[in-house]
Amino acid sequence: MKIWVISFILLFGFAEFFQWASHVTLPLPVFILAGALLAIASNADKRSGLPFRAQPTSPAPNLPAEPATPLPPPAPPRRSISFLIRNPEETD
Repeated sequence: MKIWVISFILLFGFAEFFQWASHVTLPLPVFILAGALLAIASNADKRSGLPFRAQPTSPAPNLPAEPATPLPPPAPPRRSISFLIRNPEETD
């Protein structure tokens, strides 16, 4: 019986809130502010380039310089496998 009473009260409360909310009109600046806040919240993880999100940089430790290993010479370019498709009616 308690469940029925609680369900009825909640359903009645939602219905009354919906009727009240349907008559409320908000000014345009409220919608603009809400849209800006929604845009900021949805892009919160993409703000890594901004200065206040930048991680402090620590100086690189002094490591002994290693000799650079020479790179192998580049491989010669391969022959292209593309070809020209000709019209059979075309004669050269």
